[in-house]
Amino acid sequence: MAGANLGIPSRELRWSRFEPFHDGNIRSLTVVAGPTAVGKTHLLQTLTTDRRLREQLRIPSLTFTVTAGEFLKLGPSGPIERLILHYDILRPFHRGFDSHTSDPGAAVLSRAETISFLTLRTSQAQLAAQLDRRLALTERPQRRLQTLRPLYDDEQFVAGWYEQWHAFVAQFGEVTTRNDIIDTNRGYHLTPYPTATGTPAVNPHARPPLATRLTAGHSARTEAGPGRVSLPWS
Repeated sequence: MAGANLGIPSRELRWSRFEPFHDGNIRSLTVVAGPTAVGKTHLLQTLTTDRRLREQLRIPSLTFTVTAGEFLKLGPSGPIERLILHYDILRPFHRGFDSHTSDPGAAVLSRAETISFLTLRTSQAQLAAQLDRRLALTERPQRRLQTLRPLYDDEQFVAGWYEQWHAFVAQFGEVTTRNDIIDTNRGYHLTPYPTATGTPAVNPHARPPLATRLTAGHSARTEAGPGRVSLPWS
């Protein structure tokens, strides 16, 4: 969902084609994540008009939304109060990065004072069907989608990327206020993501030093280890 505006005046953000995001922090970041074709764009589009769903998912209405690619072109003039990052957890696979940590588009997490993670999931069959529909509706499908389609028949492929994603998310536990799974097969049902101890890894109060967060967000070529808690298909 490219530059969707859930209420914040667009003039408060300054766009630049070449200027990367170096200055200013984000006071509250919401990450809407999931694999290609899981339904992130559809959810964000629905949130623009569905007040009840926004309340159900506890997403503020006055929030500007950017993709990881758009974030890299964003040059704000000062701190941002709230921002939604629309993030494809297969972006490292598509872009040739060896991990989420190596993805420049994920560096926004290191600038956030607090982070809410909302990770979408669906069944393997539904995910493959949604990708099939995207391919069928596109006159000239992107090669990366065509490459991805046979991989969606392997249930371990996406499950493995979910594990890597949650291992990456765990690096930001000290600034994480929410870490929820959204099941798109169950009317956007919310479930806290479990840790190895069975409790959500969130801390609504603590905030590490900025240097610590920058290291976590910018330490390129550091491979996140596999998560201990697998994310099974519905």
